Amino acid sequence: MRKCIVCDSEMHQGFVDEDTGNLWCDEICLRIDYTVEEQKAAYREEGGGLYWTEWEVEEPSFPELLEMEIRRANKC
Repeated sequence: MRKCIVCDSEMHQGFVDEDTGNLWCDEICLRIDYTVEEQKAAYREEGGGLYWTEWEVEEPSFPELLEMEIRRANKC
C-alpha cells in the first residue's frame, strides 16, 4: 500500500520522487516539501526526478482481507 509521506493517506495516484522514493498524494502535500520552482527543477521529461502517476488499484488477497477483518474486529 502506498502512503503519502505528509498526511499518511492511502494513495492510488500522486507525485513520486524517483530519486528518493517519496510519495505525495496531491499538490497541497507536495508544497510542504517543494516550492513551485523546486518542483519544476525536479521534473525531468526523460524520466526520474519528480513526476505524477496513477497506479492500478490492487485487489487485496484473501489473507490480506482476513487480516483486515481481524484488525477491524479487535478495534470494536
